[in-house]
Amino acid sequence: MALPPLDKHGISADVNIWNLPFLCSLIALVLSFLGVLVVLSGHAYFSFSIVLIAVLFDMLDGALSRKLRQESTFGVLFDLLQDAINYLLFPSILFFIEGFDHWTAVPLLCLFIACGIFRLARFGTMGFVQQESGLSYTGMPVYLNHLGVLVFLLLQQSDFHIGFSYVWLPISSALMVSTLRFPKPKNMVLWGAVLIGVSILFLWL
Repeated sequence: MALPPLDKHGISADVNIWNLPFLCSLIALVLSFLGVLVVLSGHAYFSFSIVLIAVLFDMLDGALSRKLRQESTFGVLFDLLQDAINYLLFPSILFFIEGFDHWTAVPLLCLFIACGIFRLARFGTMGFVQQESGLSYTGMPVYLNHLGVLVFLLLQQSDFHIGFSYVWLPISSALMVSTLRFPKPKNMVLWGAVLIGVSILFLWL
């Protein structure tokens, strides 16, 4: 969803927080912030488990808003701001806390944040792109940054996670600001099950 002229696309400008989609967005926001606090306390695996559940609620808010026809400009903005914490701030802090803290790493983390914010702002302006195969994103969606977090954490045991960071962060940054098309996932039930499964795995680890 984007933020185009309201009279053209019929998106409500009302600030309505008494609905199920907003509750899901709020839960996602709280869980994302809790994930940041937990990683700051030194529990990287547990924090990742928390933010993956936040991703699940982030998926639900969009699906519910469309199904219940409760889409609004306020809801879109709130969701984008929550995304900045979950998919940009959290990975950056986790990478830094877990060893990617050399002075040469800081510019890459700043680049990552800047490109991610650009990506969110562009999506808020342009929204999805309609193609024959369905809806697509312009540039890599920010939620794919958690794939980088997943690999980073798994590589910690072999001490290759620092080298991976020097490769992943520039690539992720470039993909987020690129004009490449990334298809919007269609099977939300499958992705929800994957999120829950990986979350349980990292909670156990």
